[in-house]
Amino acid sequence: MSSGKPKLKRQAWLLRQITGEADQADQLLGLLLDAKQVSEGTIRHFWYSRLKGLAQHASLGAVRESTLKVEQHGLDPAIGPQAPVARWLLQALAAKMAQFGQGAQLVALPHSQGISLNVVAKERAPVDVPWKEQYDYDTMLIPELLGLLSAWEACMLGFPKGWNDADTFITCVCAGTFIVLFLYRFRAKLPAVLEGIGDFIGDLIEEIFFSWRR
Repeated sequence: MSSGKPKLKRQAWLLRQITGEADQADQLLGLLLDAKQVSEGTIRHFWYSRLKGLAQHASLGAVRESTLKVEQHGLDPAIGPQAPVARWLLQALAAKMAQFGQGAQLVALPHSQGISLNVVAKERAPVDVPWKEQYDYDTMLIPELLGLLSAWEACMLGFPKGWNDADTFITCVCAGTFIVLFLYRFRAKLPAVLEGIGDFIGDLIEEIFFSWRR
């Protein structure tokens, strides 16, 4: 006899929402579509509820003026005036439609900032964002530094006691190797660093020059 929570199958993905002022509905919808959480062509239905006045007109207008080809579903007339539609009910209906192969679902609801828009989809779309070197994890050359220090220490222990020319040569080689590795690792950031140093030196020289003239 097994016990524990029953295994529930996921119906759909409730993707990240975007919120903003009601009069910015067209911009919010554009940003939501540009995020590429789902392919724009897969959005087939638009659900909205509890939107009043400017929020409703702006949302409907934004969808109408966009490139989306969707069927609109306003739940308030279907439920009736006796009570507002619960927020979760709209998401649940959209998830059910997505589960039954009706494509991705666009949902609009009121928010403290104005309106919120989000997409419900059966499957998430892969994120198509080009990788940049700035995303790489920066280890600050710790492995290289430890390796060079180990090599330097081994050489120092192998040489006779007392500082000599060989010690100086090995130390310079290790330091030079570390500088070369550092410049290579941060080659993408080097122009910006050099530009910042140049600006600092230029400002310093200019300040000294004007101080001398005064």
